[in-house]
Amino acid sequence: MTRSTIAILLAMAFASLGLQAKSGASASGNANDMPDQTLQYTPMFEVGKEWRYTQRDYVIYRPQRPDRSSVLRVVDKIEFEGKELFHLQSFWDGGEEPGYSCWDEYLWEDAENRRIMWLANFDKPNARFEMCLWNFNDLKAGEQSKQLFYLSPHTVSECDYEALDGVHKALRSDEDQHMLVEGLGVIAASDTQDYYPVYGDLFQFMGPGCSGDCGYLPLLYEIADGDGNVIYSLDSARPGASLDAPDFTETTITVSDGGLEIVSGKEIGDVTVVSAAGATVFNGHVADTRFVYATDHLLPGGYILRANGNTRKFTVK
Repeated sequence: MTRSTIAILLAMAFASLGLQAKSGASASGNANDMPDQTLQYTPMFEVGKEWRYTQRDYVIYRPQRPDRSSVLRVVDKIEFEGKELFHLQSFWDGGEEPGYSCWDEYLWEDAENRRIMWLANFDKPNARFEMCLWNFNDLKAGEQSKQLFYLSPHTVSECDYEALDGVHKALRSDEDQHMLVEGLGVIAASDTQDYYPVYGDLFQFMGPGCSGDCGYLPLLYEIADGDGNVIYSLDSARPGASLDAPDFTETTITVSDGGLEIVSGKEIGDVTVVSAAGATVFNGHVADTRFVYATDHLLPGGYILRANGNTRKFTVK
């Protein structure tokens, strides 16, 4: 994909930034407005880490094609001019060979200065660090961090984001559509904005979509670390999931030291609890409007509860 193509997609995307999303509980994690502790920088890359996307056909004037899927994976790392570069490739539809509209790029993570640099022409004599993609210290100094926050007049504030692997520093706009999180990248700021999805990947932020026929656009639904443990999950963004606006006012989920309580205005239906490693520890159908699930038998760690269209992350200590 050429830089001119990226520029065209970005321009089309921001033409539709007028879409406003309602705010709510963050997907598989919690966001606090102000950091309550000094956090170390959370690295973005490790070999084996994956960003998993629904590739959604974004079109207005023809029938929509079925969802596809892709993975952006850190396949290895090398040394270049004394710097450690991470090699990222994209794979489509479960394939193990780089596929359609694929990325095959080298990035340098400058952890000291909290920025990510893109190396152009890696295998050519004129290889150079052409672009700063993301800069957490100075958003305007990063090509994509600038696009993310500064093409619309919104205030950016620091916050903490609790992912399944711990607390990360994050930046969030006051419109609460999206967050830039260390170690994760751009994620949806809340479950309730799933039907105003934020399209894009590590290389190109596309906003809520674009106008016309843009072909397949990436929608992040999951991130797994180098060991395969899921550290971020957004069920409603998975391939085949509906983007119809869900009703988040009907169900209340309360987490306590000993368990979970689900209270709903209608039959709760299917309830699933999975571990951070993706193992299902509970799966059942609840025909009542109240359900209590004890967690004292679970091993310490992070878990995800899915019930009645809601996703909630919780930790067992």
